Amino acid sequence: MLDSYRIEPHVCVSCMGRVLSRALPDLDGGAPTTRLYRCAECGIERVGQAPTIICACGFKVSGRATIGLRCEPDPGKSSEFPAEIIARQA
Repeated sequence: MLDSYRIEPHVCVSCMGRVLSRALPDLDGGAPTTRLYRCAECGIERVGQAPTIICACGFKVSGRATIGLRCEPDPGKSSEFPAEIIARQA
């Protein structure tokens, strides 16, 4: 089913909202390898093969190497901060 979105274990680099993705049809008729990544909060979208194109894991400063942020489950999830996934400096 190509129209279904899945919730990725990543957060948006722009707003820290959850990243969703869905498979895009392969023009050659093969298995889909390209996905549309979309932020559930701010709505930015990019097409690619990994969520790092819009998630905090791929955040770069002035085009240089990433600064070491990693998306991971929140070990301190609470009612005050209920986010399931957070970006943490590795």
